[in-house]
Amino acid sequence: MKKVLVFALAALMVLSLSATGIAAQTNVSFNDFDDVTALAEGEDIIDKPDVTADKYKDYFAGAYDSSTVTNKADLALADSKGIDGSKALSIKQNRGADRSNVGVNLYTEEPISIDGATYLVVWADFTGVDFRKACFGVIGNNHVLYRTDERDGVSGLKFFIQDGSDWKEMLHGDDGCFGTAQNSSVKDYKGYMAFPISDFVSWDSSDLPFDTATQKVTGVYFYFDYDSGDYSDKVFYFDDIAFTSDYEVFVTEKTEDVSDETSDETSQTENSETPDTSDGSVYFYIISAVSILGFSTVVFTKRRVSK
Repeated sequence: MKKVLVFALAALMVLSLSATGIAAQTNVSFNDFDDVTALAEGEDIIDKPDVTADKYKDYFAGAYDSSTVTNKADLALADSKGIDGSKALSIKQNRGADRSNVGVNLYTEEPISIDGATYLVVWADFTGVDFRKACFGVIGNNHVLYRTDERDGVSGLKFFIQDGSDWKEMLHGDDGCFGTAQNSSVKDYKGYMAFPISDFVSWDSSDLPFDTATQKVTGVYFYFDYDSGDYSDKVFYFDDIAFTSDYEVFVTEKTEDVSDETSDETSQTENSETPDTSDGSVYFYIISAVSILGFSTVVFTKRRVSK
């Protein structure tokens, strides 16, 4: 009788939690570079809806506004420079004396849906590098660019960076960028960054926000200009670019020790072969039920195993 009661209570708990609408965790991987063996430079596709994947290839790194820059950015794969010594994307540019504002477009082979995601997350290593201005964005349907740089004059435009085990709130400046000219230097920062997708707006006159429910992502965009010529040819790195509904949960899941997790699960299984059927066991079944429900709402398209 007690077993029946326990299972009934656990089932009731699951149904109750489902009814209250536990939000599913959305995680969509864009690129963690682990499986990338080569990078092919292609064309700038912004505002060019007819350019096909065979022409735009993996990336473009040139003028951010269709003008001409003397020195384009150089992109390469870098072993041991990513998270836990994994592979990363390296970026550098020989900065011209008259500034060299560059837009970096990272492309997908096929547009991806990020429905349900609310943040773009990027692991970055800016050791020894500082920017005058920089910003992130996405390339959506018809190759339209959406970025924070269009949020001119908007105060309180937030982004978030890891600060030890916690997170620190940062602000874009009045030009929708971060960097020294925006009172938000990221020099020597290394770790995850999170940017609200709702702050990415189209760079045409409409300034429409990117709608994750109706649009797909063709590329991730990064604009930058070094703070001065002192940083010319200084390399910085990106890794683990993704879209998520909760950046704190995403990062926790990405950086946990999977081997320890497996050991814990094995230990729990061995200890639960003969479950206690006393009244106290209700907690075991309820917690198990909640855990199962919780895991069932988390969807990972790609997961990095800590090295």
